[in-house]
Amino acid sequence: MGKRIRRVYQNKARQKPALSRKSTDHASPFQKEGWWKQCEPFLEFFPEGVIACDRDSKIQLINAEARKIFEIGSRKEWHNAEFERFFQFYTISDEQSRLMHIQPWLQSLFEEQSAAHSYSYPTYGYSIFFRTPSGKRYASILYCSALLDRRREVIGIIAVFHQIQSRYQKALHLQRVYEAIVSITEALEHMPDIASHPLPEESILLSPPVLFVAQQVVEVIHKILDCHRVALLAFRLPTDLIYYVAGSGLTSEQEQYLRERGGRLQLSEFLDETRILRLSVNQEVLLTSDQLYRSLIFPSDTPVENLLLVPLFVEQRIVGMIQIVKARLNDEYTPEEIELVKVVARHTMLVIECICILQERSEAQMKELILNEIKQLTTDFLTIAAHELRTPLTGILGNIQLAQRRVDALKRQMPGFSETLAPHFTRVQQPLEAAAQSARVQQRMINDLVDDARIQTNQLTLIVKPCDLKKIIANTVTTLRQDAPGRVIFLAMDTVEQSIIVRADSERIAQTLSIYVENALRATNITQPITVRVTVEEMTTHVYVHCQGQSLNADEQAHLWDRFYRSKEGAIQHELDLSLGLGFYLCREFMKRQDGDVGVTSDSSHGTTFWFCLPLFPPLKK
Repeated sequence: MGKRIRRVYQNKARQKPALSRKSTDHASPFQKEGWWKQCEPFLEFFPEGVIACDRDSKIQLINAEARKIFEIGSRKEWHNAEFERFFQFYTISDEQSRLMHIQPWLQSLFEEQSAAHSYSYPTYGYSIFFRTPSGKRYASILYCSALLDRRREVIGIIAVFHQIQSRYQKALHLQRVYEAIVSITEALEHMPDIASHPLPEESILLSPPVLFVAQQVVEVIHKILDCHRVALLAFRLPTDLIYYVAGSGLTSEQEQYLRERGGRLQLSEFLDETRILRLSVNQEVLLTSDQLYRSLIFPSDTPVENLLLVPLFVEQRIVGMIQIVKARLNDEYTPEEIELVKVVARHTMLVIECICILQERSEAQMKELILNEIKQLTTDFLTIAAHELRTPLTGILGNIQLAQRRVDALKRQMPGFSETLAPHFTRVQQPLEAAAQSARVQQRMINDLVDDARIQTNQLTLIVKPCDLKKIIANTVTTLRQDAPGRVIFLAMDTVEQSIIVRADSERIAQTLSIYVENALRATNITQPITVRVTVEEMTTHVYVHCQGQSLNADEQAHLWDRFYRSKEGAIQHELDLSLGLGFYLCREFMKRQDGDVGVTSDSSHGTTFWFCLPLFPPLKK
């Protein structure tokens, strides 16, 4: 963080007027112009941590919230100290590498870039992560801005620490859930040929296809719970012999130890009869590692750990268990975490049951039936995951709206609110609005997942009725122009008809056009316009969206409308594309259910044009 702070000071130094040496001998502008006495009460009780410095980068004020964050005892403890030297007493956490792997739509929930202001001195926002001497970790956005006097001259620098620890942790959790959804979906699609692997005598969990699924499951649990390690163990019936199936977070030595002792260890060597009975009646077991008769990993001394054991049942028989380990004794399992593991375990065993049936029945029609069941389970998993994503998102939106209302209330309660304080409130309000907009974008992505799940289960319902297509297109383009004020979106109606009546779902038409236009905006630079054109050809109306961006090759055009398709060439796949490969697939399904069609034409000389068409209702009279 030291380099970033120095960069802020260097930027300010280049932008502020040159100061003569003689002027530095005079009294600080804080005392000379009475700025200190006027603003100190406001800054002292400002809800964000604030550190104010003079133009020589010496600390003049650390408000109450900042003293609480940095564990400072009194106001004068760091008075007149160098701002950069202040941070030498705090450990900077190496979290930047984790940010590199977070999806852009999640990172935007807690990290905003520099804000625009009405004056020439910009505010710079940086994500910083530090640890206090007591060991507390903080994630903040540091906003540094120049302080100007009435003559608009630089008199100092103010640093505001906007706390994002809660949102940062939630973003990491959402990232783990997102990665788990993608990984388990891809794994099920590339499952090995089931019929070519006979069931092993030891346990059905040791079948190669089951081993493949089990590895994905333990990795999903490991990511979502962020625990120390996860292991899936199989039991050989009717005995309680233990076999290692799959693990995540284990060292190579630990995995080798468990594999070598497969079939030589019994569950009764580790657990008492009471806990074994709980597992046998399909109940989870919570215990600490010192309550085991012996260690399940190594028989040597290990730190005390929290264990969660969840049984696995097939056809009402226990066939194994999932062992989850948290490293610290005080790191307990929440009821939500326990329920989530149980849900994953149930879905896993449903998949395994399907695998067993496939292995027992080799008829082609039975294979197709079970594969459909696996596809249904995948859809159910996506539906559950989308619901789990909605829960924290609702809390994020609620907290952002609450913070916005509190800032507005504070402005109304400030006596003699002046233009001097307005920029400070702007710097607080702008990142809140940016976070709210990012959360709404994520909400739209979750809605796409829900729509896809409904399509896969034939539960998607469209409200089809006669409607004016020209009015729908015009209203949608107006909204898109408001959402992208810096872009040019032309609308051309190549028809003399006052209205174009089609029988369709107006919301799905607007959604399809929005996906087309937003993709065109991502695929072109800010100077290139987007054209939306509506035509009527015989008994069909067409809507075209044209842009002059990067063209699509033949392979992309062939697979563009496939479910979960994501371009590797970059023409339609941008870092801000949040569709998860579902956008164009949903467009095709919407139009197909309204007796319409979709398509695309693209070449390097004429650009790219996406289109959809719908039949007229009733047909136009000749």
